[in-house]
Amino acid sequence: MIYLNEDHSNDSYYDERILKYLKKIETANLYEDIKFREVAKSKEAIEEILRVILKDDNLEVIKCIDQKSLSKSIFHGVILDCECMLSTKEIVNVEMQVDLKDDPIYRMRYNQSALTIAYSPKTKQFNYSELPKIISIMVCKFDLFKRGKPIYEVIRNVQDCDIIADNGIRELYVNLTSKEVKETKLNDLFKMFIDYNYENELEFPSLTEKKKEINGKLKGGYPMTGISREIFMDGKEVGIAEGKAEGKAEGFIIGMQELLVELYSKNMVTKEYAAKKLSMTEEEFLKLIK
Repeated sequence: MIYLNEDHSNDSYYDERILKYLKKIETANLYEDIKFREVAKSKEAIEEILRVILKDDNLEVIKCIDQKSLSKSIFHGVILDCECMLSTKEIVNVEMQVDLKDDPIYRMRYNQSALTIAYSPKTKQFNYSELPKIISIMVCKFDLFKRGKPIYEVIRNVQDCDIIADNGIRELYVNLTSKEVKETKLNDLFKMFIDYNYENELEFPSLTEKKKEINGKLKGGYPMTGISREIFMDGKEVGIAEGKAEGKAEGFIIGMQELLVELYSKNMVTKEYAAKKLSMTEEEFLKLIK
């Protein structure tokens, strides 16, 4: 286990850049994906969130899907912040979006396409009626549609007709900056996301418990857990595990390579920095990623 208060002053592996990011994790709120992905591992916590956003007190999450890349040869790989299945067999994807970049609406379309392909029947006897029902939710730290509403739901209507063209996909955008939150429970949920210190064990017992765990209040200090630990796991520790099969020296190198590739993918180090750490050229480092 790696703690923020450990002394790495004599360890060149932990330079100022990485320690600065560890501090960022310490003070991050739940709307930042580095922490929300930890929440996404708790079926009970996600259930509490979805019941409020989707206004369904009977909603039941039966399974949280472990993080994986939805990589296929026909599209760019997708790693979702949260993927789970409801008792209705609907697939839910919840994404955190802190900055207004790229195009959130098109990003939602892309994720929906990836999930549709991933959960579609893999058979020649293909019926379109068997396509998965998907609920896409994007939690935003900005007002995408600039109308002040806390939640926007996109509904497919046939123009000039009183007809809803349901294609099995629900699409919602949550605006954490809204000042028009009237429902008390929704307001409390927003505070759980945007206020580092706010807790509500009465309304959100599982989410509060998970928030305490992530913030280190249950174990003391600020432990690196889950995805943050996977990213920042000490290369030596990885090397020991790999070393059982590959030899300690080679295992350590493999661990360092995996860690730096992950850091680079998270935009935490440059290719120049990573290549220098691994004593290779930038071109050789980029080949590792491929």
